[in-house]
Amino acid sequence: MARDDWYRGASWNRADQDQFWEKLKRARGASSKAQYCRIKAVYLVGSRDKALILAGIHILEHLLENWPMETELALVYLLLAEANAALHKIPEAKEFFEKCLAQEAKRPNSRTQVNSDYPEFIVVNELKDSYDLARQLASKSIDTDGLTFVFQHFVFHGVMAIVHRERGEKLLAREHAQKAIDLTKQKYSGLRYHPEMGLVDTIRYAVLLKKIKAIAGARARPWMAVLAKLKKSP
Repeated sequence: MARDDWYRGASWNRADQDQFWEKLKRARGASSKAQYCRIKAVYLVGSRDKALILAGIHILEHLLENWPMETELALVYLLLAEANAALHKIPEAKEFFEKCLAQEAKRPNSRTQVNSDYPEFIVVNELKDSYDLARQLASKSIDTDGLTFVFQHFVFHGVMAIVHRERGEKLLAREHAQKAIDLTKQKYSGLRYHPEMGLVDTIRYAVLLKKIKAIAGARARPWMAVLAKLKKSP
């Protein structure tokens, strides 16, 4: 057994639980304890199993109660947002997404995937009053001098497709939808030593992808098809 198995992996039987809490008790320093809790919660929340997600929430709440380290808060809030979203607790998830954004604003070095995850959450759950925010955040996720991943561009185009459809701009909606679909077929990240890092996980984004495909497959009116051809002509 690897030395770090006790805080990694999605296994959470009685023996796993006993071992986790015992080793956590003996861990040195609030920072280490908080980090171990967050890492374990990542696996549990990512399992997509309700019981394990609830266990992950419990661990994160324990972290916040005992070791609310500033360096961990943005990631913890994002995990709690994703956990509640997976459980279809929409108001709770929205609250934690907002807390994550606020924490990033407070500590700019605490970067997370909130600028991709929150827009996805908004459009997947059809929170139409927040569509402008979704568009702004999705744009921000790729408007950076730093590294961007394929999945961020996928979410951007997916969000834009849904926002344009809501506005009745069907041609633009289909264009963004097709770009998003094309990105799901990309098999190389562009990173020499991490060729698969940041690609689109079609299982993770299954609901968003379904909405995008519906937009891309929508039948265009004859006059819209003509406009599309004119736009592409030199």
